[in-house]
This record gives sequence, structure tokens and C-alpha cells, in this order.
Amino acid sequence: MLQVQKVHTLTGHRDCVYCLQRGEQANDFFSGAGDGMIVCWNLQNPDEGELIAKLPNSVYALHYLKDQNLLVAGHNYEGIHVLNWKERKELISLQLSKAAIFDIQSFGNNLFIASGDGTVSVVDIQNWSIIKKISNSEKSARTLAINIVQGELAVGYSDNYIRIF
Repeated sequence: MLQVQKVHTLTGHRDCVYCLQRGEQANDFFSGAGDGMIVCWNLQNPDEGELIAKLPNSVYALHYLKDQNLLVAGHNYEGIHVLNWKERKELISLQLSKAAIFDIQSFGNNLFIASGDGTVSVVDIQNWSIIKKISNSEKSARTLAINIVQGELAVGYSDNYIRIF
């Protein structure tokens, strides 16, 4: 039988936490919540979260670009925000749709972004431009998984289907 023991309670958000993402170091991670706040936490000092950004809407997706040390945040109605999280500065904002952003993944120089209008946008990370949009459902694209061996992208939709591209 699996036993679970509570180690820490991390407080600071004023609404539901929707996403967690690994950070730069093994002890670091980011959280995004319904209050629009993005917070960096360090498990060695869990009582002191560091506010990275305050966005105008709920943050549903975060993705850390390790090679560039950037954090990409997706939220309601405005697309993605590329953040220099150490300096707490927004570098780029890219509107993809008016729908919520539910997941962000990367492979090579491409960022894959799942949104509430059923679209998966592919963005070139080098120049932050939209390469293409994939629309195969009228229901939300909720989650993404990349198979780097086969070169495939799996997309889970709210219509209860998983489509492989």
C-alpha cells in the first residue's frame, strides 16, 4: 500500500493552481493559477515563493525553455507570454486566439500550443512567429505529448479523442 506524507504547504496563490512546471534547478518549480500569478518556488525554502509575473487572467499552462532560460505562460484570451523569469520581464506577447491556452510543449525550435478553440498552434521559437495552426476538432485541445522517436504529436481533445499528427 502506498503511503503519502505531507511535507510542506505552499501558500501564496489566491485562486486555484492550474499548472506546475520544473524550473532551472532540481529544487525549483513554477506554479500558475487562477489569480494570474506565476510564482517560483524552491523546495529548500518552501515558505518563500517568489512572484515572477502577474498576468490579467488565469494561467492554465507553463513551459520552461531550458536552453534559453525562459518561461512561456499561456492563459485566457491573450495567447502566450514569454518571460525572462529571472528579471521578471515580459519579452514577447503573442496572441494566438481568443480561447484559453491549456498546454504548451516544445521540440527543437518549435513550440506547440493547445487552445480552447480546438487549435494547436506551432510557433517558431527563434523568431516567435506562427508557423501553422492545426484544427481537427471544434472542442478544446487540452493536452499535448510529443514522441521524439517517431516524430509524432499526440493531442487530447475535449471530444474524448486523441489524435496523432
